[in-house]
Amino acid sequence: GPCQTGTGEPVRRIAALAAVLALFATACDTILITNPGPGVITDAPAVPVDGTIPDNLPLGGELTVNGVSTPVNADRTWSTSVPAVSDAYVTPIEAVYVTPGGQEHRHRTAVVNGVGLADGEYSSDGVGMLFTDAGLQGLGPVINDLAGGAFDIGALLLSQNPIIDEENAFLHFDITGDAYEAGIGGVEIDVDSTSTGVATDIDISDLYVGVNLTIRDGLLINAKCGLEIQIPTTAINAKFDLVPDAADPAKVDVNLVGTPTVDTGAVDYEFTSGICDGDVFAIGDIVNAVAGPQVQALAADGFVTALADPDGAGPADSPIADAIETALADISIAGSVGTAIKANLDGPFTAINETDQAIDFRADADFYSTIGDGPTDCQPPAGAPDLPATYDVPGSYPTPGATTPSGDPYGLGLVISASAFNQMLGAMTECGLLNQDIHEISLGGPPLPVTSTLLSALVPAFASLPANSPMYIRVTPNYGPFLSDKAGPNGEAGELNLADLQLEFMLVGGESLPDVPKLTLAVDAPLGFDLGYDPVAGVLAPTITPPAAASVDVRVVQNAIGADETGLEALFPNLFPMFVGGLSSSFGAFPLPAFLGLQLEVLDVE
Repeated sequence: GPCQTGTGEPVRRIAALAAVLALFATACDTILITNPGPGVITDAPAVPVDGTIPDNLPLGGELTVNGVSTPVNADRTWSTSVPAVSDAYVTPIEAVYVTPGGQEHRHRTAVVNGVGLADGEYSSDGVGMLFTDAGLQGLGPVINDLAGGAFDIGALLLSQNPIIDEENAFLHFDITGDAYEAGIGGVEIDVDSTSTGVATDIDISDLYVGVNLTIRDGLLINAKCGLEIQIPTTAINAKFDLVPDAADPAKVDVNLVGTPTVDTGAVDYEFTSGICDGDVFAIGDIVNAVAGPQVQALAADGFVTALADPDGAGPADSPIADAIETALADISIAGSVGTAIKANLDGPFTAINETDQAIDFRADADFYSTIGDGPTDCQPPAGAPDLPATYDVPGSYPTPGATTPSGDPYGLGLVISASAFNQMLGAMTECGLLNQDIHEISLGGPPLPVTSTLLSALVPAFASLPANSPMYIRVTPNYGPFLSDKAGPNGEAGELNLADLQLEFMLVGGESLPDVPKLTLAVDAPLGFDLGYDPVAGVLAPTITPPAAASVDVRVVQNAIGADETGLEALFPNLFPMFVGGLSSSFGAFPLPAFLGLQLEVLDVE
C-alpha cells in the first residue's frame, strides 16, 4: 500500500492535468528519529540517537540504525548511539524500520562533528581592533569632535571651582578664586600610545578665564577682586590608561595616570575691580604689584588641580579623562560590526593593551539574530533555521604587526576569529543567508528554466513526471556555513563548509495544489573561501569556489520519483558546481563597519 506519515495521510502526490498520479519509492520517508535534531554539533565519540515508531505503523518489525539492529520498547520508543565519523565533519544517521508486512520506512539526518558554541555563548577574544600610532595621529580631532561640550576646557574649569585656593599666597594673605567665565579659541589633540599609557597632548589656543578673587588676611582685609586672564597658548600633557569599563565591559574606562602638566606660556592678566584694581588708592597698587605675578602662578597651578584626578585611584575620574571617555564611548566593536551585517553582536572588551606602537582592543564575541525592523534586526524567510550552536575553531589571538602582511603602514587593524565569523554566519543563516529558490541552472551554456524534462537529463527518474513540468530547487540549511582551521580545497585562504544542506527538487503544484518535493538531497561540501575588497562599493566581497567532486558527499533524504539512489549519490557531486554560483550570490558582500566616523580604506585582507 502507499507510504503513510505519522498521521496516516498519503504523501507524494502530483497533479497531472486533472488526474492525480501516485508515485512510490522503495522506502517510505517517515519521521522515526527524535534526537538529534537539526543543527546539532557534538564532539562526543558516540552520538546518542533516539526516536519513536509512529502510531500508524504496526509494532513487531525490525529497526536498524546505521545498519545495527536496535530494539523497540513497548511504548514505541527506542534509543541507541552511533559512532562519530572520525575523518569527516558530518556523521550521517539513518534509521530504517521494516514492518512485519515488509514495508520499509526510512529517516535520514546528520550531526556535525566538532565543538559547538551554543546560543548565548561567547567566542573567546573573538573580535578585536588595533589602532597603530599612525592611526592615532588622526584620532585626536575625532575625539575632540565626538566629546563635544564634554571636552570644553573652559567648561571643565568652571565645573572645578575653586581653581585657586592658597593659604599665605603672599605676605599673610590667603587667596581663593572661582572662575565665573571661561572660553577657548580652539583645541588640538595629539594621541600617542606608550607602554605606560596613552600620552595625550592638548594644545589650547586663546584661553580666557574670568576669576572672582577673595583676598583676606584674617584680620583687617576680606576683599573681592575681579581678574581676567588671557593665555594665547596652553599646553596640557596627560597620560591615560584605557581599560574595559567594570560596569559595562562593552565600553572603555579612561583613567588619568599621574598628574597632568600645564604650561601656560605667556599670560596676560588684568585686575578689573575691587581692591586689586590699580585705581584703588595705595592698597590696589600694592596688591597689583605683589599679588599679580603670584595670582598668575596660582591660576596655572589651579588649572593642574582642576584637571587632575580628584581621588587618585578612587572611582572619580579626571575631567579630561571623563571627556575622552565620553568620546571613546563610540569605540564599540559590537555596534559598528553588528549594524554593518544586520546582526547583533555582544562584544565585551576583555583587554585593552597599550604598547609603544599601538592600542590593542580585544573583546569576546556573541553574534546573534533578532527579528524586527531595527538596524540589527531581520525578517527571516520561511524555512530559515533556528540554530542551537555554531562551529568553534580553537586558536590563539593574532598579533598584527607594525605593517600589513604586504608591508604597508596602516592605521586600524580589525580582527575576527574563525569561531566568531562562524557565529556571524550562523546569525546571518538564521536571517535567511542560504535560503533560496533556484529557478534556473546552467548545463554549460546560458541558464535554463528548471523543468522535469531538464532535470531528467541529469536524473532519468524525473522523466516519470509529466514532460516540461515547472520545477525549482529549494535550498534549506540545517547548519550555518562554517570556516575550519584549514585552507580551501583548491588552495584558497579558507575552507568554508556546508553541512547537511538540503536541496529539495520542488514540483510546482499549480493553482489548486501546493508545491511538492519530489527529491531531497543532503549535501556536505568544503568550499574555497576568499575575502577581497571592492573599492568601488566599499565592501568586503567573498569569493566562493567549488571543490573537486571527490570532496562532496551527497545523501538521498527523500525520494518520491523512484530514483536510483546509489547512482544518484555517486553522480550528484559532479553536478554540484552548477549550484555553487547560486550559493555564492547568497553571501553578497559585507559592508565595512563604521568606527568613530573615520573614512576607512582597506589595504589588506588576510
